[in-house]
Amino acid sequence: MTVLFWGVRRHPRYSPGHVEEDARILLQTAEELGRRGYTVEIRDETDLSGDVPARIIFTMAQSPEGIRRLDALQRQGRVVVNSPESIRNCHRNRMIPLLQAAGVPLPVSWFVDLRSGTPPSPLSAGGGTQALQAGRLWVKRGDVHATDPGDVVAVDDARDLEAVLEQFGRRGLYRVLLQEHVPGDLVKFYAVRGTPFFFWYFPDSRTRRSVDSGALRRWATRAAEVLGLDVYGGDAIITPEGSVVIIDVNDWPSFAPCVEEAVSFIVDRILQRAQAAGLIGS
Repeated sequence: MTVLFWGVRRHPRYSPGHVEEDARILLQTAEELGRRGYTVEIRDETDLSGDVPARIIFTMAQSPEGIRRLDALQRQGRVVVNSPESIRNCHRNRMIPLLQAAGVPLPVSWFVDLRSGTPPSPLSAGGGTQALQAGRLWVKRGDVHATDPGDVVAVDDARDLEAVLEQFGRRGLYRVLLQEHVPGDLVKFYAVRGTPFFFWYFPDSRTRRSVDSGALRRWATRAAEVLGLDVYGGDAIITPEGSVVIIDVNDWPSFAPCVEEAVSFIVDRILQRAQAAGLIGS
């Protein structure tokens, strides 16, 4: 009996600036599965209704409707990589509390609710003011990852903060994350859980700071375990003292700088999950 795999494309709305890269990693994953003898169909995340013959689904879906449909398919016994729950766990309103509780090093972070009509309590208590006095503050939409340039904004004084919060409120983004700026160098990482694959680089090629790659990998792996991710990436800051601070974790990013190296490990992980569920042989 042929076991059918489905690969689910991410809607372009959720791939700002990365539509081609996101499509590439999904297609190459499907091609690698094909080389290993499996049958794969590619579907849009808006096209998951009706009869679903696939038993194993690897997905980059981000829309609420797509995730809900994948949830239902998983409950029916399909293997879904990444799981719908882990995708939701990457939404900031879930991710930050989960990682904080697990002791993952993060920037000082707090949420504010703009619907209260009163100054957010951390600001009125001086938290935001103190953070701005110490330097920059980041304002981020508190749910999904950025889909618009205005979803993540840096502010340097209280007047800018007030203006940015007003803009978020006008857009209907009432749940907002505030994070203190962490000085240091930005590192991007990509990884596949349960495999040896871990890739990192400085997006600014001028950076030359020494990196404790073991610590970076440990904290990235810990974050993925807490969130339940199989295929993931993220951003971290390497502080002047050499410490690692995780600032974001993403479910199935584009792997743009390391697609060729990553694909076989992604397929290995999908097959591990399928074997564990008894859907294919070892």
